[in-house]
Amino acid sequence: EQECKFFEMILDEVQPNFLIMRITDSNETQILQKLCKIKGIKILTLGLLRFGKTANISEEMDTIDYDVDIYDKEIAIQTWDDVKKFLRKYEKQQNSLTETYQTSKKNFISAALKFIKLIINPKYFQYYRNYGRNIFKIVFVELKKIANKRYRKHFINQKFLKTIDLEDEFVYFPLHVEPERTLFIPAPYYTDQINTIENIARSLPVNFLLYVKEHPFQGGASGWRKVDDYKKILQLPNVKLIHPDVSNELLLKNCSLVITVAGTLGLQAALYKKPSIVFTDTIYSKLPSISKVTNLEELPIMIKKTLKKTIELNDMLAYVKKILNNSFEFDIVGLEEKMQKSFYYGGFLFDVLIDEEKVKEFLIQNEKLFRNLAEEHVKKIEQHKKYLKPVM
Repeated sequence: EQECKFFEMILDEVQPNFLIMRITDSNETQILQKLCKIKGIKILTLGLLRFGKTANISEEMDTIDYDVDIYDKEIAIQTWDDVKKFLRKYEKQQNSLTETYQTSKKNFISAALKFIKLIINPKYFQYYRNYGRNIFKIVFVELKKIANKRYRKHFINQKFLKTIDLEDEFVYFPLHVEPERTLFIPAPYYTDQINTIENIARSLPVNFLLYVKEHPFQGGASGWRKVDDYKKILQLPNVKLIHPDVSNELLLKNCSLVITVAGTLGLQAALYKKPSIVFTDTIYSKLPSISKVTNLEELPIMIKKTLKKTIELNDMLAYVKKILNNSFEFDIVGLEEKMQKSFYYGGFLFDVLIDEEKVKEFLIQNEKLFRNLAEEHVKKIEQHKKYLKPVM
C-alpha cells in the first residue's frame, strides 16, 4: 500500500507521457508498471525477442505493441536453414552468458573480500533489506550453499540420464530456471514445475514418456534444486530426468512434442518441425504449430491434437518478418556481460554501491551502443504518438 501511494504521488506530480523502465522482475517495478497502465502512461521496456541478436521496446516483455510495423526491412531469410542459422545467434548469446557467469576464480576471491569488508561495517545492517542478518548467519548460509551445490551436482551426475534411447517416443519438457520472471509474472499458476510435470505425465498417451531436462543455468542461479525435488520427479513412472549437459538439438530432433511453460524451446521446436504446447501467451504462441493451455483438464485432449499438427515454412517466415520489422539489432546479453564484469564481480556480488564516476566511464566506453538505443526509444515514442488513442 505504501509503495502504491508513493508511486502515485510521483506520477501525479511529474505527469509523464512515457516511462522508460527495465523489465519488471520485482514487486515494486510490477506495481509501477500497472499504475502507469491505469493512468494511460506508455511504458518503454527493452526486451529480447528470442531471435538472433534482436531486441524491441514494448509495454510488456515478449510482446509487440501494434499490428503495424515500425520498419520495412528486406528479409533475406527464405529457407528452414536460414531460420535456424538466425535463431542460433540467440542460442550463442545464452550460452555465452552461461559460460561467463560466476566462472572466474579471480572475481570470486575479489567479491568475497569485498563482501567481508561490507558485512564488518555496522552500517550494512542498518539497511532494511539486511534486517536480521549477521556475520555468522551470512557465512553459514554461504558455506551451506557451496556444500548443497556440490551434493546436488553429484546427485545429478549419478541419477540423470546422459544419453537418450532413440527408440523412445517422448515429449520434451525443459525446466525453467528458478527463481525466474518468466514463471512468476506471465505464468503465476504454473510456478510449481513439479506439479506441472505430474499433470503432463498423467495426460500423455500410454505409449509416450516425458523427458524432463534440467536447465544448465540452474546451477549458477541457485546451486541446483533440492535433491528431494529431483526424487519426486524420478518417482513418476513415465518420466525420465535428463542431464543438463545433453544437447537441446538432440532432444528436439528426436522428440514428438515440446511442452514448456513459456520457454524459448517452444519456438526452437518449430525449427525442427515439431509442435509445442505453452501455458501462457508468448511472442511466438500465435504460430499455428503452438497450442496454449487454458484448462488443465483439457491437457490430455490437447496433447493428442497437438501431436498431429504440422509446421509450415510460410508460417515461420511470416513470424520472422513480423519480428524483424518490429525489432532492431542489439546485443542485450553482451551488455549484461559487460555490466557483470564492470560492476558485479562477474556475477558473484550484487550487493555493491556503484561509484558515479565508474558509471560515467562505462557510458563513455559504450557511447555508440547507448546512442543507438536512445534513437530506438525515440522511434518507439513516435509510433505511440501516431497510434495512441486518448484515454477516456
